[in-house]
Amino acid sequence: MTGKKAAPSWLDYQPSGRRLDIEVFPFDNLRQRGTPAQIATAHRYSFYMLICVSEGAVTQLVDFEPVACRPGSLLVIHPGQVHSFGDGSGWEGWLVFFRPEFLPLVSETASGLLPTFSLDRITDHLTLSDVEFDAVTECMARMSHDTMNKAAAETLHALLRHQLCAL
Repeated sequence: MTGKKAAPSWLDYQPSGRRLDIEVFPFDNLRQRGTPAQIATAHRYSFYMLICVSEGAVTQLVDFEPVACRPGSLLVIHPGQVHSFGDGSGWEGWLVFFRPEFLPLVSETASGLLPTFSLDRITDHLTLSDVEFDAVTECMARMSHDTMNKAAAETLHALLRHQLCAL
């Protein structure tokens, strides 16, 4: 036995339910999809993930570094990063998963219809003010509701892309 840890497995974007390029839901829904061991396992993601803690406290691991989160914490996980939700208990929040190609391209923003958007300009761990927290959680709840809309996927993707840029 060499004592080496196994490399984290890659986790590809696999939406639950309707096949959209973005998924927005409360963390409790993820608990219902997997076992506590699956949730605690560190994965290397092929997609972006936004995590907004709304209740409780949790220490998550990002690239094997602990990140203490409490209500108002917003984490940005980039494709290729390693992340673990910890034991998955004692906290609640919102999750936004989306494919990198879901973000508008610079060529799409030239029309002025979409703002230039880059998650690379955002700090990976933000502590939101009360006003920011209310706006972020309200937007995530709205987006979650809108993902259930019966509109055509391309129409729904356009709406959700605008909402993501606004977020």
